[in-house]
Amino acid sequence: MDHPWVIRIWQLPYTIITFAIFYLLCEKFFNKNIAIISTILLATSIPYYNFALQVRGYSLSIMLLCIVLYCLWNFEQRFRWIDGLLLAVASDYFSIQCPQIYTHLSGSVFFICLKPFCTMFARTTGKHQNPQS
Repeated sequence: MDHPWVIRIWQLPYTIITFAIFYLLCEKFFNKNIAIISTILLATSIPYYNFALQVRGYSLSIMLLCIVLYCLWNFEQRFRWIDGLLLAVASDYFSIQCPQIYTHLSGSVFFICLKPFCTMFARTTGKHQNPQS
């Protein structure tokens, strides 16, 4: 092929979306200074730079992983249906992209689904302790 950049340019949108989601993730759950520093560290790290230029789908995997992490933390805090839907869709695509991670991802989803039932069970049996009182 005369122009290898034609194939590699397809990884650019994944990389830009990864930086945006990673920044939002760090800003929402930490603070703005940590978000800026973390995004700069991600952008300048040699492994990310190396894998982002390859046409094997590493950029897509990291983007989907950032989306899954963002939606998972959002869903754990607020239990909104849109976060649950995005979590399901992103984790579905991520499990197709990286099938070896499927067992760990299913364990996380199982834990998230199990958490409300454990909380409800603890309240009904009277073993729920309120840490604020």
